[in-house]
Amino acid sequence: MACYHYVRQNEHAFTAHRSESSYDDLKYNADCVISYLSGKVSEDDLACFKLNVKYPFLISPHRADYERWSQWFPESNAYIGSHQVSGRARLLEKCSVKGFYLPLKIHYYLLRCLRKI
Repeated sequence: MACYHYVRQNEHAFTAHRSESSYDDLKYNADCVISYLSGKVSEDDLACFKLNVKYPFLISPHRADYERWSQWFPESNAYIGSHQVSGRARLLEKCSVKGFYLPLKIHYYLLRCLRKI
């Protein structure tokens, strides 16, 4: 019995096919939004935005993505645990900030296996 039906609308979505130019585009767009929001929202809200922008890098089997997560907006890492995310997301962020990449890779492959069930 299926619990849900998954439909992939965009085969070329960021999470499906990543290239250097897509990373550059994402960073540029995030920087534009941050620039616009600076002074208009709290630093806490900006930090949460930054953590959310880089979160998809933790759902990957690639060490380069984990390292990219660490390099992008490192000032936002101080807010890990204080923003409203799931416990799983908080755990992935904490593992990444400490450089524990094996749990991230295991998480990714468990998700892949569960999707096939």
